[in-house]
Amino acid sequence: MKVTLVGMGLGNPDHLTRAAQTALQGADCLAGSKRLLEECTLAPGVERFVSTKSAEIVEYLSNTTHQTACVLYSGDTGFHSGVRTLLPLLKERGIEVEVLPGISSMQYLASKLGQPWQDWQVVSAHGLSCDPVAAVLSARGKPVFFLTGGAGGAGDLCKVLTDAGLGTLRATIGQSLSYEEEKILSGHVWEFAEKNCAPLTVLL
Repeated sequence: MKVTLVGMGLGNPDHLTRAAQTALQGADCLAGSKRLLEECTLAPGVERFVSTKSAEIVEYLSNTTHQTACVLYSGDTGFHSGVRTLLPLLKERGIEVEVLPGISSMQYLASKLGQPWQDWQVVSAHGLSCDPVAAVLSARGKPVFFLTGGAGGAGDLCKVLTDAGLGTLRATIGQSLSYEEEKILSGHVWEFAEKNCAPLTVLL
């Protein structure tokens, strides 16, 4: 068996790499989150295993008769990705594995803003608790990029920053990036405090 860990980018299939498209078209089974599996149209009719837990995925792959599996990850495989935990588990089982990177939300937002991103400080608040005030202060004037989602939404982070006296800082929110409903909004932090944002949102 060969397993390919595929970075699906932001979600819009137009942004998939050619290598990712080829791997998906040749797959005989797919694994990943419900959203990614539902959106993937490049492997119609193949078996799909819904899970984001590395231990569950490796057990499924170890007990299947399929030969060319793809595991789907949002964004880039090296950017706050579950690849970090699945890859060593697959190697422990002696399973052949290839990693195909994708376009991250940070790269995409930077390109839309016409800015380089190499000096940005990156913080994940996606399903994780974080201290946005400490992150902004420790950056010492450099941009801070927040991956958000769930309880750590961009509006909540901006509320915390505003309450800490940082509401006059400039901010950009990117919602549903790459999709038809994409919105990129810029203003002051205080303007976005407690704003209801789409599930797929990033904050700079």
